[in-house]
This record gives sequence, C-alpha cells and structure tokens, in this order.
Amino acid sequence: ALTISRRLAEADPVNVGKQRDVVISLLQLGQLLSGTGDRERGQALLNEAIEIARQIGLDLGLPEDTAHSNQPDRRRRWPFGRRRP
Repeated sequence: ALTISRRLAEADPVNVGKQRDVVISLLQLGQLLSGTGDRERGQALLNEAIEIARQIGLDLGLPEDTAHSNQPDRRRRWPFGRRRP
C-alpha cells in the first residue's frame, strides 16, 4: 500500500489527498514495525509521516516532541470501550 500511495502522490504532487494517503500508510507501517521490535525503522517511518503531514498542513494530533521521544511507546487503547468476542 505504501509503494502504491507513494507512486500516486509522486504522479500528482499537488493532490493533498494522495499525500495524506502516504502519511496514513507510513503511520500504519511505522507503528507496526515499532510494535514488533524494529523500533529504529518504525521511528524513521513515523518521522517521515510527521514531516509530510507538516508540509501539507495535516494535524496528526501528536505532541511536537513525539518524533524525538526516547520514552517507550504506550499501547493505544481501543477507543470504544472493551472489545467483546
């Protein structure tokens, strides 16, 4: 998905929607890698997502220093209460 999103964004660099798709793909892959033990690579992808988001004016709702934090990641909780099987 990231490769496809990048190609589409490169083909139409003024399309903010396509740039946003790249940000989403980078965030998802970065979080996945960070959560599976490849923190360094995951953080690099997250930093890239944050930089692209800033360039297009997209607010990710993250604190300014998140990209450079050395503190361990906190698990994201399911926002709608407890999941049931």
